[in-house]
Amino acid sequence: MAGPESGYDLGVDLSRLWWAGKYHIGETVVGHMEAAANNVPSEAGDLYRSGGWGAPDGANGPAAAIESYASKLHTMLVTNARNFREVGEALVLVANDYAATDQAARDELNNRKKQIQQVEGH
Repeated sequence: MAGPESGYDLGVDLSRLWWAGKYHIGETVVGHMEAAANNVPSEAGDLYRSGGWGAPDGANGPAAAIESYASKLHTMLVTNARNFREVGEALVLVANDYAATDQAARDELNNRKKQIQQVEGH
């Protein structure tokens, strides 16, 4: 894969990295955090039972297993959100730092940042 042929091309490529890190990955982080917040097995309480049906008194049916799985899923979602956030921050840092090596790239990146921020409403 060939690299950019000019500072302008580099600025275009860097703007894509910057946008991904600043906005696109942020949407993924929000999605993971919302999923983690909503990861409450509300039906688990309905699955508790005491004895009867051949289970010893104090048995809670599948509720414990469901709650254990929900806890593991919550941890994975929160961990993924944190990792995505760090990747996004790294992409922004790379784009900004790399643009500092070429004036045309820096100019084009700054121009596209303004356009992106207008479209994104920031």
